[in-house]
Amino acid sequence: GGRYTYERKRFFQSSPRIFAGTPLLAGTPSYTLRKSWSSFTPKAVLSYRFNPDVIGYASFSQGFRSGGFNGRPTSVAEISSFNPEKLTAYELGLKSTLLGGRLRLNGDVFRNEYRDMQLLVIVTLPGSIATPRIDNAGKSIIQGAELEATAALAPWLSIDGAMSYLDAKYDRYMSGGADLS
Repeated sequence: GGRYTYERKRFFQSSPRIFAGTPLLAGTPSYTLRKSWSSFTPKAVLSYRFNPDVIGYASFSQGFRSGGFNGRPTSVAEISSFNPEKLTAYELGLKSTLLGGRLRLNGDVFRNEYRDMQLLVIVTLPGSIATPRIDNAGKSIIQGAELEATAALAPWLSIDGAMSYLDAKYDRYMSGGADLS
């Protein structure tokens, strides 16, 4: 399957001081930002039933999180937008129901490759206060493995367990002139 997304956004802000009627941000009585983004995001899944109780699968998908605008500037320099986040995800796994339905065992390995991952950061520019904004990390990877089990020991007693391994890193992340990779 696949999806095509096209988005067009407009952001308007006017911040007058209530009693004085003067702009909250010097030199910016109001402003409008406009941007548009588009993306095609496919998905493919293959599965194979080894027997009635065990199924294996492999998947490939891409995702898109919309870009936008940082709406709480405390100085003119903080008026900005952020890019869409794009994800390419790979997953390989097994799902099983064993011992006549008394044991469920599932496991998978995955890799998520992000481009322009959106992060909430707190910035302080000269002459302003600490302000939250969305920043784009250039490239990042989150990969790992998961294993989960449920055992029904009696009609009134079951045990659940799960383990996971996660490896996450920024391959490229420049913010405010600093390399945060």
